[in-house]
Amino acid sequence: MSFLVFDGDELRLSLFDSKGKLVDSWWASNRGGPHSDFRIDKAEAFVTYIPDGKYPFEAHSQSAPELHRKAGLDTLTGPYGTLGILKLKPIPFGGHVHEGLGIHAGRQAQMDSTVVWRKPLQQVHHAGAFHRTSGCIRSTEQAMHKIAATISKDRLEFLKVQNNGRHPLEKVSGSEVNRI
Repeated sequence: MSFLVFDGDELRLSLFDSKGKLVDSWWASNRGGPHSDFRIDKAEAFVTYIPDGKYPFEAHSQSAPELHRKAGLDTLTGPYGTLGILKLKPIPFGGHVHEGLGIHAGRQAQMDSTVVWRKPLQQVHHAGAFHRTSGCIRSTEQAMHKIAATISKDRLEFLKVQNNGRHPLEKVSGSEVNRI
């Protein structure tokens, strides 16, 4: 069975075949969080990243990505890209069980903004594979097509996450890292 490795330091998603041979590697990110930097509901169970570990995929995502029933979600500029999502089994983390996390593309040529400094106001803008998610790993449309072609013949077993958390460029010395 094939498997994926996401490296949070390298911001790369790599696909390996059942023999452990690297098939390909693409840009990816795991920038999860609330939809607004100005309104953070402490009760909201959002995930800012998927912690290091090995996570199995849902049975229906082992041979093909799952499309969404709602129109407009599975498009180049939609939240999941044209092929949908490869769903992981539920992940217990931070006192919650998070369902629906996975790997997808989407948000091509669309920008999101993160406030990095309030006075004077400074923002960072991200698009494509680096656009914010609700905890999922976002990669490129090309990655999803190659992964889908590979897993149609060589089932996808698990995702290994390593060196993840906040990207080193987003860490602030001496600050507490909020992981949920």
